[in-house]
Amino acid sequence: MGYEDFAADYTEVDPNNHFAQVTVKNTGTNVNRNETAYVYKDFGVGHFDECEHLFDMRCTNKGGISSIIVYYGQSNSLNDYNNWTSGIAVRFYNVAGVVRIYLSDRGSASTDFYNAAEGTTYYCTLKRFNSTDLTLKIYSDAARTTLLDTLTLGSIDDNQYRYMYCGSSQNTSNNLAQSGWVENLDLQEDADVSAGIKLWDGTADIELVKDDASPVKIWDGAAAIGVKLVAVADGDASAIRFYDGVIVKAFKKKV
Repeated sequence: MGYEDFAADYTEVDPNNHFAQVTVKNTGTNVNRNETAYVYKDFGVGHFDECEHLFDMRCTNKGGISSIIVYYGQSNSLNDYNNWTSGIAVRFYNVAGVVRIYLSDRGSASTDFYNAAEGTTYYCTLKRFNSTDLTLKIYSDAARTTLLDTLTLGSIDDNQYRYMYCGSSQNTSNNLAQSGWVENLDLQEDADVSAGIKLWDGTADIELVKDDASPVKIWDGAAAIGVKLVAVADGDASAIRFYDGVIVKAFKKKV
């Protein structure tokens, strides 16, 4: 497990200093809807596709009705949330005095939500699978044993994203402030573990990455081993391609 270091690795665009980063935590204080403010990291073109990310978030002051803060996001747009042309986001949104956790796909305008509570920490697991399906599991405990709700979006934009956000305003001209924080963002991109399996790609033997959650298994002579799948544009995609019934995927090579 390795948490993102917001203070060292992320860039803050925040003229009025509403966001503040301390290692693994980003805090938003009185973030308004009439200004542009965001905190991001550039992972390179096409970095994010299928993934499973963990993070914790809390709304400390829900502010006025219709106040919003995005605390998790992926996009190819470098701007506040209102100006993204596509992307996926998790945000706190004050709807008629109730603070909700929204899971949103910017491109398709699909959303799902959970009625949350001010001053409560939520432990989230976001998973994107089959490239176009997205879930957010919301737990009440850090061990993620007590599930409160599962938000689900299907048929989202089939995009690969470049930027990761740990905070963003939604600049839509309303002076409505909200406060809260996100911490312990784990992209689960630690060093790949070998599956102990190699495939000939026509030029060389390609060592594959183990992924027990993968639906694709290969028999290694003793057991069925899950192997990791990636988008064909991924920098670590092998030359071996196959069609999974929905999209052409590649085995991930261990490098």
